[in-house]
Amino acid sequence: MSWTVEEAYETYDVFKIRVAEDTEFRSLALKDPEAAVKQLSGLDLPDNLELLVTENINGELEVAMKFLLPADRVSFFIALRLC
Repeated sequence: MSWTVEEAYETYDVFKIRVAEDTEFRSLALKDPEAAVKQLSGLDLPDNLELLVTENINGELEVAMKFLLPADRVSFFIALRLC
């Protein structure tokens, strides 16, 4: 099953809340972001998307999404601060 835009936004919103309120989920998100997303949505990330979750020195989580494009196109990152 593939992602819809609505599912992606809904999962992102729930992800932000869970990492702020649930320390076990926050640890999972830092260790294995793909597993954290699957736990929330039941879906694997698309093959062309890599997700990296880090915690900065202020304790805020930052999410970087790398979209992998075909070899003849440039891949790009999107970085977001969660909380």
